[in-house]
Amino acid sequence: MVKTYAAELLTRQDVQRLLDNLKQTHEAVVTALGAEALPLGDVQKVLQHLLRERIPIRDLVTILETVADYGSRVKDTDQLGELVRAAISRTITRQFSNQDLKLTCITLSAATERVLQESIQQTTAGPVIAIEPERQRQFLEELEQSYIRAQDEGHTPVLLCGAALRLAMRRLLDRHLPALPVVAYNEVAAQADVEFVSQIQSLAQTAA
Repeated sequence: MVKTYAAELLTRQDVQRLLDNLKQTHEAVVTALGAEALPLGDVQKVLQHLLRERIPIRDLVTILETVADYGSRVKDTDQLGELVRAAISRTITRQFSNQDLKLTCITLSAATERVLQESIQQTTAGPVIAIEPERQRQFLEELEQSYIRAQDEGHTPVLLCGAALRLAMRRLLDRHLPALPVVAYNEVAAQADVEFVSQIQSLAQTAA
């Protein structure tokens, strides 16, 4: 239950306590945040962005260094959170790898990913995928079947896609397939042992 609702449970006071504790061992990191005048609320939102998808925040040094590096230029905390995810690729890879340290992946065909990428619309709530209901239904059905088949074979797969698509895809699946993690290519550690179990093709014909 705590893991499920960790993002909601993380208060600004909790974040301040984390910063105070980190300052004892990594003062320069915390000082850099202050130098960039990053509000405590923005740091909280970035950490919540990670926790919402059950990404551990134990590597707080790397997380905060990335926030400090990009915080002056990137004001959208969701985008900042995506940059942090790329910086902690080893953490994300470990999180979703099996006991043999293998990352099992479902991928999208190039044509399918292109259709989805071109359908992204920017809204006040962030990027969303907007495609016709029937095409969306076909895509989600194929993806769900691939996910279930992988589980039946003993895998716990992730959906692997491009970084520009990842967040919008996550938001689409939150409503339809919330248990399937969505990971960008640049969030997979270079040394990861990756196994591809299926590729989604349902939008390829339309793209052609």
